[in-house]
Amino acid sequence: MIRPHQWVTATGLGFLLGVLVASRFGLPWVTVVIGLVLLGVVFGLSPRPAIKLGTLCGIFLLLGWWRYDAVAVLPNNNVSRWAGQTVEMVGTAVSDPDFNGTQQNFQLRINSVNSQPAVGEVLLTTWQLPRYQYGDRLKFTGKITLPEITDDFDYPAYLAKEGVYALAQSQAEISVIGSRHFYLLRGLYQIKHWLEGKINQLLPEPQSSLMDGLLLGMRIQLPDDFKTALRNSGTTHIVALSGYNITVVVGFFLWMMKHLRRRWALLGAGIGVLLFVLMTGAAASVVRAAIMGWILLLTALWGRKRHMANAILLAGVFMVAINPLILQSDVGFQLSLSATIGLLYLTPLFSNLLSRWPAVLREGLSTTLSATVFTLPLVMFHFGGFSIVTLLANLLVIPLIPITMLVGFVSVAIFAVLPFMKLIGLMALAPTSLLITIINFFGHLPGAFVQVPKLSPLFPVAYYLILIIMLARLPYVKKVTA
Repeated sequence: MIRPHQWVTATGLGFLLGVLVASRFGLPWVTVVIGLVLLGVVFGLSPRPAIKLGTLCGIFLLLGWWRYDAVAVLPNNNVSRWAGQTVEMVGTAVSDPDFNGTQQNFQLRINSVNSQPAVGEVLLTTWQLPRYQYGDRLKFTGKITLPEITDDFDYPAYLAKEGVYALAQSQAEISVIGSRHFYLLRGLYQIKHWLEGKINQLLPEPQSSLMDGLLLGMRIQLPDDFKTALRNSGTTHIVALSGYNITVVVGFFLWMMKHLRRRWALLGAGIGVLLFVLMTGAAASVVRAAIMGWILLLTALWGRKRHMANAILLAGVFMVAINPLILQSDVGFQLSLSATIGLLYLTPLFSNLLSRWPAVLREGLSTTLSATVFTLPLVMFHFGGFSIVTLLANLLVIPLIPITMLVGFVSVAIFAVLPFMKLIGLMALAPTSLLITIINFFGHLPGAFVQVPKLSPLFPVAYYLILIIMLARLPYVKKVTA
């Protein structure tokens, strides 16, 4: 007998597999339609549950294939068709500007090119001043180019997942001809920059940039040397507003509401996380991290791993259905999803193996090992190597993150209300300085980051197949998936 959760697993995996295969191989629409019809007939006529399960998986595979193709084909009037030309454009800023040196760049949703109706988005690069805001309607003349693959980095795919297929550069004057009424997001970005300003007033560099990364997910201000140390020590995730950072926020709100009933505590924590996500600008990557963080929390609270495994899968299917390009091109999504699965399935195994260790060390090491084992092939594939000090570094760094985020948030809140209390910054200076010292120490050890030759996409596929086969033999995994 096939159980309900097994139907969910088969259909979810079928859909994700369809999206993944479609990103590599094209398939005519006629073939997809014929396949859906034939599989639908087999599903309706077959009395055997196993055949029904297989055909339903095939149906969702083709649906995933169709969903990917639906967004991969660009309309004829997409702005990218003017690549290589200098044109007059009118569009609306639909992202918060990033500032880098003397320049700023942001996504612009194009309305017209040379007075002709056009669609699509460009990544616009222009001078740092004047500063433009989310929702500004702009008119300017600039050159449109196509992004290129450089140093094994697929820049076109990276931008495509955000709906951007072209670049634009303007050195001339840009006219603000109006503003779209995106009051909520515009206000949220203003709050984000206001908080960034308060953090920068409160803390010196590089502590202020680290706090910006922890609380707001802003990495562009971090010194290049420190970014290298983060990569070499395997701790980049701490400044990426990952699922772990969101889980820290959830845990904080639950601690504040620990005397309430579980239902009300969960509701309060949910509202708190929503406010935190909005405060950081509600970027798509942060929203996805929040979803994964919530699933991780619910796993711990409910303890029903069978249901939570499908919850993770359905969350992944939901996000991929909205934007199919993230499955192949969004490294953050891939790492967040794989780490969450690793924490769900491997943490009990490592906790059992380390049962004689002190509780604090056992918990920290088991979670770090679980996430590392599941993210290792993706790290090696995307970043061309792996950190051999990541376990030790994260064992020391991760316990400091909740303290640093809490102290930082409280310090900034007090300083915002009482500007003369700048000495309050000393509260946040100590943990951020300790984090920087640990990361720099491990990140600059000789041979901390081991580079590997360019890997085939089959490497992570083979790795996960072997890992799944090994996990399937474990008694507690059999119980969860039965």
